[in-house]
Amino acid sequence: MASAQLGDFSSACAAIERALLLPQPHPGLWLLAANLYQDAGRLQDALEYAQRVPRDHPGYARARNQMAILLADLQRLDEAEAACRDAVAADPSMVRAICNLAAIRLKQGDADDAMRWAREATTLQPDYLQGHVIIAMAALQSGAHATAANALDTVLAANPDHIDCLLMRTTIDRQLRAIDKAIDRIRRVLTLSPNRIDAICQLADALFLAGDHEGARAQWARVLEMKPDHLEAALRRVQALPMVYESTGAIDAARERYASELQELSAKADTFGTQPAETMKQLTVSNFFLAYQGRNDLELQRSYAGFVSSILKRARPEKFVDRALNPATGRRIRIGFASRFFYESTVGNYFQSWVTGLDRDQFEIFVYYTNTHHDGLTGRIRSVVDHFAIYRPTVEAWADQIAGDQLDVLVYPEVGMDAICTTLAVFRLAPVQVVGWGHPVTTGQANIDYYLSCGEMEPVDAASHYRETLATLPGLGTCYALPKLDEKCRQFDRRHFGLPEDATLYLVPQSLFKIHPDNDALFISVLAADAGARLVFFSGQAALVRSLFEARLKAALAAAGMALPDRVLFLPDVPHPEYLRINQLCDVMLDTMHWSGGNTSLDALSVGLPIVTLPGEYMRGRQSMAMLRRLGLSELIAGNADEYVARAVALGNDAAYRARISQQIIDNHHRLFDDGEPVLVLQDFFRRVIASTTASPTQSLK
Repeated sequence: MASAQLGDFSSACAAIERALLLPQPHPGLWLLAANLYQDAGRLQDALEYAQRVPRDHPGYARARNQMAILLADLQRLDEAEAACRDAVAADPSMVRAICNLAAIRLKQGDADDAMRWAREATTLQPDYLQGHVIIAMAALQSGAHATAANALDTVLAANPDHIDCLLMRTTIDRQLRAIDKAIDRIRRVLTLSPNRIDAICQLADALFLAGDHEGARAQWARVLEMKPDHLEAALRRVQALPMVYESTGAIDAARERYASELQELSAKADTFGTQPAETMKQLTVSNFFLAYQGRNDLELQRSYAGFVSSILKRARPEKFVDRALNPATGRRIRIGFASRFFYESTVGNYFQSWVTGLDRDQFEIFVYYTNTHHDGLTGRIRSVVDHFAIYRPTVEAWADQIAGDQLDVLVYPEVGMDAICTTLAVFRLAPVQVVGWGHPVTTGQANIDYYLSCGEMEPVDAASHYRETLATLPGLGTCYALPKLDEKCRQFDRRHFGLPEDATLYLVPQSLFKIHPDNDALFISVLAADAGARLVFFSGQAALVRSLFEARLKAALAAAGMALPDRVLFLPDVPHPEYLRINQLCDVMLDTMHWSGGNTSLDALSVGLPIVTLPGEYMRGRQSMAMLRRLGLSELIAGNADEYVARAVALGNDAAYRARISQQIIDNHHRLFDDGEPVLVLQDFFRRVIASTTASPTQSLK
């Protein structure tokens, strides 16, 4: 023991071996030997000695608990669980063993059972902080953020410098959109542990979410200085594009830097991916903000996909092997859907009918939900599908799960928003792999076979924008349920939301990072043509993003002789029922160029709010156009900027005209909402791609 205290584990182990050679050694020596060998890092030797402690020895429960720890370290989780349960049975008051059992159950993916055992530990010993830590981890895994916050706050009240809890607490801050709080906590961690790489990575991520892309890039660079082969840091630094651009020239500069840095990264691809498990963990990143620059991203997406694919092929080559369709007859077609957005969200609202509307006599449905948040939409999906998988600890575990289910077709409603699905889309996990337009830009991935889009939203040269084979669906491409205005919200008037009663309100509901600089001239022209006009935006969660956008718009307004406070309103984010009422209280929705409204346009149209749009070159700028055509309102689709301004102001200033258009929208809701045809065509698509995987480059499925 003296040698161990001096850090000389070699001498300590030699000494305990001599002691064990004595005649009839005391059983306690086996427990001591297990401790010493564990400290020396010789886990198998430690395990063998812990196993020798007899049941009638006072240290039996401690030995079994130690076995559980050793087995868990050796990734033998089922044996670890059994040893832990044995320890608890031998000593039901052994809080450490109870808490270790909770930790093991959490590693096995059973958050509910982990929570139960951790609560038992904290009931026996309320100040046992590790029990509260496990409660927090289990709650985070199951999406119970309030429970996790309470548990973490209990630990931090007793130990404000508990680094792991501070970092976990930032996860909840981000869920609650409290980015500034998250940044403050991470900076505290780095005060305590300046070189902790995971904390620097979290700081970079939080700064980026706050809109400080240069601050984020500096932190990623700091990680690379400490660890040059840190793949996540290298990728995230390249991807840290501005959320708000000062001008189109700023977009050009950012795009040029992105392409250059991606090329540099690709040139040294061989330096990454030397440790497969760590590579899989570090490649859980998405490439989200490139699409908002309003350009053709095919080649950049292809380059990015090629780099990621080259790394993962070295790490996990078996996940790139082609998969043959299962020739078995008499069974249903197996369709899998992978997403983190099967809750009330843009992607969830758009694509839930793809999952729930398929004919169950023909299709066996698998859902892979890479999130922990549950709401009514999640419950509806879960109640109708055959298989619903939730929470896997790693991307690799998800890949193994999906591949093991032997699907015929794997569908990603989006690729580019969720980091897990963005990485999964690199692999070949099913014979046919399909992506939807939840993030409407090509994935660039070689292993995604089809891009399913809405045909009425695509331009004539659409196929040239995608690496995947383009296939189109009719209508909205989905059976989108008509949003219903909450009757309680009808009592709210403009004053309730701080909106002026005597102004013409032009609503621009898009997230600020989606509003391209090219839109500013349109906005200012509308304000100049309508002296009573006010633009209405939503602030969003990131104060810096609003500040940057506001500064850009303020400068443009000043150049036109207008003051921002007199002509522009920023509203806070509100619950969806109140958001719909705000739409109803406004006069016109101004659609945005390059990235048009999708969910926002459908919300506006659901309450009869007229939209004026100027279609873009790519599908992501043409969604409102397709909706208006469906409603028989092509007169609201402008051919140029002058037409856009004229039609917007005509609606804003002519109440009778506006009322007629609004009534036409409502009368024609049946043409847009709750349309079952797209899902029927989707079913035909699945049958046809299984019958033949050699479709033409562009294929209309209507």
